[in-house]
Amino acid sequence: MATTRNGSRLASAAGGAAAGAGAAVATGAVMSGTYATMGGAMAALGATVVAAPIAAVLGAWGISKAKKSKKERIIKAATAECLEGAGYAVAEWDALSKSEARALKAELAAKDSGTPATPAE
Repeated sequence: MATTRNGSRLASAAGGAAAGAGAAVATGAVMSGTYATMGGAMAALGATVVAAPIAAVLGAWGISKAKKSKKERIIKAATAECLEGAGYAVAEWDALSKSEARALKAELAAKDSGTPATPAE
């Protein structure tokens, strides 16, 4: 197939345009992939910035709770030892509910004043 000089220029121009368009598409794909990667990295960084203080607060809360529990065990052991020396045996430690604490307080107050205790509701 014979082409004229003019025709070959047009073909060359069309080939160059197609190559340029292909390069633009490839560059766009690479850049969009780069931006997507950057977006993912930024999202991960944002999640870390949000989660780090929460983790620090929860970690500090757990540490303080462990220290408090350790101190309570030491105090309970010392109290049980003291009571044992006075002739009392501690089988187990129980925390009173609010209503039980109110009833006990009313009972002790009534015992101190000499009047009968009224049941707490």
